[in-house]
Amino acid sequence: NLRSGDLVRSLVGGGSQIAPAANIAPVHEVAAVEFTSRQATVHNFEVEGVHTYRVGMGGVLVHNQRPCRLVGHHWIPQQKDIKAWAERVNLNVHDFVQNIPEDMHKWMHGNHRRVRDFNFKWQEFRKSNPHATKEEILAFRDQMMAHYQSEWVKLKSR
Repeated sequence: NLRSGDLVRSLVGGGSQIAPAANIAPVHEVAAVEFTSRQATVHNFEVEGVHTYRVGMGGVLVHNQRPCRLVGHHWIPQQKDIKAWAERVNLNVHDFVQNIPEDMHKWMHGNHRRVRDFNFKWQEFRKSNPHATKEEILAFRDQMMAHYQSEWVKLKSR
């Protein structure tokens, strides 16, 4: 797994070159690794079964270790009481589904030292905020997304 501080070679110069040399692709230090659901154009290619793709204008090559199975995750839970609570402010829980890695989804719904059960946190929020506005519910959803994605990156970076 890629971590902050790792060194990678790029196809072109720029950024923080560590060891530029004639006819050798520059080496860059990884500043950060983050999970994102943002969509971006990538250029896939395969050489003898090795799946790699070029990301961004810097020409960084990324290697896929293995295919990742994605599953739909409801960022506002489907539980009957939460669903009804969200519907009273015209929020449909099925409008907030995102494909995430299957192992992340399993991790999110388990009990761990650093994160409490996803649905439990939603239940606590609903009980503490029975008259929450649409904006408050969406703000909590955004907070949950940021928290779980950040915790997942930390876990995968170890």
